[in-house]
Amino acid sequence: MKSKSKLTPKREKEILPAAEVVNKFIEDLIRKQELEKEFISNTEYILWLENFSIANPAFSDDDWLYCPEKIPKEDYKRVGELHLFFNGIMDYAERNFISPCYDEFGHFLFIKFNNVGYKIGKMFGQGTLTYCERVDISPDNLFIDFNDIMENKKQKNVDDINKKLDSMCETIEELIKIGVPSKTILKRVQNVFQNVSDEEYEEPIF
Repeated sequence: MKSKSKLTPKREKEILPAAEVVNKFIEDLIRKQELEKEFISNTEYILWLENFSIANPAFSDDDWLYCPEKIPKEDYKRVGELHLFFNGIMDYAERNFISPCYDEFGHFLFIKFNNVGYKIGKMFGQGTLTYCERVDISPDNLFIDFNDIMENKKQKNVDDINKKLDSMCETIEELIKIGVPSKTILKRVQNVFQNVSDEEYEEPIF
């Protein structure tokens, strides 16, 4: 019986730093997720945003990237945290089946707090930036109440949607068990999305 090969000292030195990089990445990811939850768990950031957006009704997190001295240090720090705030809101929206709006540049959501409306989103290009605009609250757009986000309030249609999704998954499992090719099932599902008009469904598909 052959003995298991041992790592050379040189190889061990190569693996250790690689493992440290992976562990650091995981730790940073967990910390980032914790921060996102923290930003939407209280009014601290939204109250700063309410005050800051009076003088800056439309801004992005790279507006002062090359001139940080033009705004107070605390504001500069807060602007840089906008993406964490938005990610936390997006996480709540996804859990409650609230679809973001899409345009040619990226996606965004509408929220409201203290009778102030905000359009917050991400734009994608050579890089990624997060932006915020003060907007009028109107019935034309779905505004998520930030109080619901803080309380992690389940929206009224969530249970019904979950039941329908579970039923759909069970149907797909049954089809697979009786031998229907997975590619055929996927093609049928894709056809459903493709048959939906752009006005009814604007999110990018597959």
